[in-house]
Amino acid sequence: MKTIDCGVILWPSLSQSDEEREDTRHRQRFMAAVGRIIDRSEMLDVTFVCKDLREVRANRTLTASGSEYFFKLLYGNMKERFTDRIALPDVWAGSLQVVVDYLHGCPFRWNDDSCWESMVDTYLLAERCGVSGLCQRILLLVARFGYARELGDLLNAAVVQQAQDVLRAAVKALNNVVVFDSSSFVGWAKESIKFCLENVQFHPSVTEMVLAEAVLSAAAPSAVHNVEEDECRSSLPADDSTDKIVNNLHEDVREILTSHINLVFVKPTFITTRIEGLKILPPDLLAAIYRAQALYLSRGTQLSGSLFTMPWRSLLLELPLVPLKTDEHKVRNFYLEFPIPSVWSSDTKAKNFAAFEDAPQRVRCVCNGPGPNPIQPQVVRMRMRLPPGKHVWRVHMVKQCECFAVGIAAAGDKLAGDYHWMISSLCDPTVLRPWNIRPNFVKDAGFEKFHRAGSSVIVIFDNDMKVLTFANDWESYVSYKGEYPIAFSNLPQSSALYPALLMSNPACGDIEWIESSPRPGFVRR
Repeated sequence: MKTIDCGVILWPSLSQSDEEREDTRHRQRFMAAVGRIIDRSEMLDVTFVCKDLREVRANRTLTASGSEYFFKLLYGNMKERFTDRIALPDVWAGSLQVVVDYLHGCPFRWNDDSCWESMVDTYLLAERCGVSGLCQRILLLVARFGYARELGDLLNAAVVQQAQDVLRAAVKALNNVVVFDSSSFVGWAKESIKFCLENVQFHPSVTEMVLAEAVLSAAAPSAVHNVEEDECRSSLPADDSTDKIVNNLHEDVREILTSHINLVFVKPTFITTRIEGLKILPPDLLAAIYRAQALYLSRGTQLSGSLFTMPWRSLLLELPLVPLKTDEHKVRNFYLEFPIPSVWSSDTKAKNFAAFEDAPQRVRCVCNGPGPNPIQPQVVRMRMRLPPGKHVWRVHMVKQCECFAVGIAAAGDKLAGDYHWMISSLCDPTVLRPWNIRPNFVKDAGFEKFHRAGSSVIVIFDNDMKVLTFANDWESYVSYKGEYPIAFSNLPQSSALYPALLMSNPACGDIEWIESSPRPGFVRR
């Protein structure tokens, strides 16, 4: 080292990167030292006696430094400040040990074989003690769940303990990642199923029929799939669990079906063969359900079956689906008076479109355009934001007009000024140019006009690839040799997109949902 005349010592110069590395090593050594405290019994100077009479030992200073709750308990004006044994009669030792370990510098890890009730209890204890870092860490773990069984196990614990933040995280996971099918409720408690049906926004591939079948499967997974009218009891396993399964069918399933599944949207054949045979719904309630279905089906349109394939719970509107009032008389009246809602959204101020109570997929244009052009076309969107995946639907022109087009639209689209519409008279070269459709699409796909009443067109939209195309019928699309031609590509990446129609007065159109690709299978990252 060098000195100068004023006596100041000059240290060898260190680069900033050297200093940062040394600071990092120091922090690591310090954290390692803190972490070793929990392994040295002589440094664990406070003992908590828990609800299950088990003991959890801790370092008083470290425990208090990371939690305001423990700080007040261990260093506040309470008697516990002066004792090294503290009773916590409402705390389980397993949960407290996780919290103490976290406060002593140990990272949170969860064993897949651990009890789910313990995880939820640990979260609630960490929340109560103000250990926000541990709470966040547990919620991050919940966000990684993607299988119906593990989320069901979590809900079974969280619903009972009313762990609201855990429940919200579980709903988010159910909304985003779970691949749902008719067996997904197996192992779920009744209250967990009801919570899911009340709070989850299901993927469009999940219909009300899938949910009804899932409820039946949850009650008797080995028996319900083969139930036929009077054969219900004989098809159940002949062992000591039979009475329990029958009890579930007659109590839990009845409650969920009548309060959380809208049976109007379940096929009548399914109700007859899979539900009536269980003898859990009174005849007058069944009659009310069939009457509500008959009101829609009596129109005799070719869209009758679409009532049961429409993704009702994916629609962005408040549907009277769940929960219904469980009083038997009120449930019966609900079905007798049930108004099937329209699936269409429009500018209610302008009142450009009219819906049909007994035909929810049908919409009629009643607009009177401004200025000298009384038939200016208007856009009507379906109330469903299209999620990732491939979606297919059919549009029927019930009543023709001067301008009728099908496709997709972003929220707020007023006119068809963008590039994602198929106009009914597309084959006319003078109409082709303004729509920016791929020039060879009509020829390559063999696409024909659908400009007369009674005609239809298939719309195929891939929201992963951002491509849109059309076919005159489903058969020509699925039987096409090679890759089916694309009409539009490079669709908007950031805008929310919806199925839509462009119509002028006096047009009338129907939409029939065909399918949505299931959500991709979950893979643990």
